[in-house]
Amino acid sequence: MASVAQQGGRVSTSPGGSRPDSVTDVIIVGAGPVGLCTAVLLSAFGVDRILVVERHSAAYPLPRAVHLDAEVFRILQSAGVASAFRRISRPASGLCLVDRALNVFAQFDRTVDDDAGIPEANMFDQPELERLLRDRVDRMPNIVLAEGIEFLGASETEDWVRVEVRNRATGARESHQGAYLVGADGAASRVREVIGAAMIDRGFRQRWLVVDVDISGAVDTWDGVDQVFDGDRPGTYMRVIGDRHRWEFRLWPGETSADFSSVRELRALIAPWLPDVRDEEISIVRCAEYEFHARVADRWRLGRTFLTGDAAHLTPPFIGQGLGSGLRDAANLSWKLASVLRTGSARILATYEDERRPHSTAMIRRAVLIGVAMTNTASFGRLLREAILPRAHRLPGVGQLASSAATPRLRRSALVRTRFAGRLRGRLASPQIFDNASTTGYGLMIGAAGRPFILVRPDGVIAVAARTPSGFFRRLRRYARVAHGARVAHSSTPDGPGRWVAEAERLLSTPVHRVPAVATSSPEPTHQHPPQCAPVRTRTRAAGSATRKEDHHVSEECARRRPQ
Repeated sequence: MASVAQQGGRVSTSPGGSRPDSVTDVIIVGAGPVGLCTAVLLSAFGVDRILVVERHSAAYPLPRAVHLDAEVFRILQSAGVASAFRRISRPASGLCLVDRALNVFAQFDRTVDDDAGIPEANMFDQPELERLLRDRVDRMPNIVLAEGIEFLGASETEDWVRVEVRNRATGARESHQGAYLVGADGAASRVREVIGAAMIDRGFRQRWLVVDVDISGAVDTWDGVDQVFDGDRPGTYMRVIGDRHRWEFRLWPGETSADFSSVRELRALIAPWLPDVRDEEISIVRCAEYEFHARVADRWRLGRTFLTGDAAHLTPPFIGQGLGSGLRDAANLSWKLASVLRTGSARILATYEDERRPHSTAMIRRAVLIGVAMTNTASFGRLLREAILPRAHRLPGVGQLASSAATPRLRRSALVRTRFAGRLRGRLASPQIFDNASTTGYGLMIGAAGRPFILVRPDGVIAVAARTPSGFFRRLRRYARVAHGARVAHSSTPDGPGRWVAEAERLLSTPVHRVPAVATSSPEPTHQHPPQCAPVRTRTRAAGSATRKEDHHVSEECARRRPQ
């Protein structure tokens, strides 16, 4: 056999063949939220042995991601950390598109609690989420988290993949053998380099200042997010949780984060939100420069190796879907790997990239469109700011571009047939279905409005939907052949709910949980309501301070009273 080693930043091949130091089912490179969540989900889906290697010796302490939507909250449910996440997060009220004077020209409200009790938007501090996931890993004896271990390279045969690593403290090298390798090692992924994947640029690259501050005084802002559409100084504001607030501003040529490293220097940018807050009440937690990109890997898999999270895609943060996309990768891939390890049928693994790459690309396009509208001084950017977005509710689909509450259905794969756009298959189950379904396996809902028979995949996606028992089991047999390699003899349609569940378990060769029907709700996915017309309260910059104007109608299209 040949082992792949990393030398001088380049991948090279050297002879090998010694016995590996450990044998496991899945090896994960990277212990950020995506890698940790993948490990926890694999364990929840029944994988026996999981190894996570992380080059750093401790979790990264500074804040990064701050938003997750309701879909991703349900992934945390599957990982068993939803209750703990509620304690470290808060619901956000929505998104306001504002001009430089904070006049609102479009607003996208989010429900604080949907019908399943899950907020559509959740604000949190990423180090706290990582702590929850690490605590979860610590309680799972089948997961080994090896910190201070650097991934060097990998090679594979038809039956396994072999990973070479180095202990950064001692310099000692080890090799580990697993059935599959998952690269969750971030934007500078070495796993991506090993499989020969390249990041394809989607045409967006900007330098931005990201500032996190703690404020001890009272702050008169709302609980949602402001996106400042201003060609001269576009920006974003949000209260994260507790006293933590975040601002992001575009940097222009010649500017660096050092220009805004003190409260006095930063005040000129954040003053419109803080008219009554004194400098001594502001403490800078982080002031850093980031380069926002829109990129997608041209290959997410090679043989037994897969890419997830930032290793597979990078998105500008304008709709708050960077980490969410990575956790969706974890949910999609983990149950499929668990299924293959259980049944031996690997056909399902091709559907990971088929489903996730188009979905993440669509979310990146949405983020780029918002970013262009916020920052572009050319005619197209002005058209978006001044004409299209204020009238978003009149244009089908455009209003949802600023709302992460609505994400696209999965594209066609061997598991998802999308011949008719109105079909449920490929959509995430509605809150009512998902909240009642098993979070670690298949769920069968009988008696739902519109589609009395619905099978929900372990990742919450609707796999099969039909109006009659015969139609349901005809489609389920096909799905079982593709998803699990099932070769079952045709049988007559069973009679009665108990036998329906038993037949579904026979076809899928795994437990299926009966999901209580929600008689008052349709299983169709819910979408963000368009902005409505109403008075708005705005703030206007005047000589370095803020003055309030009551009941000002910013446009005939959109005006909602801004929460105070």
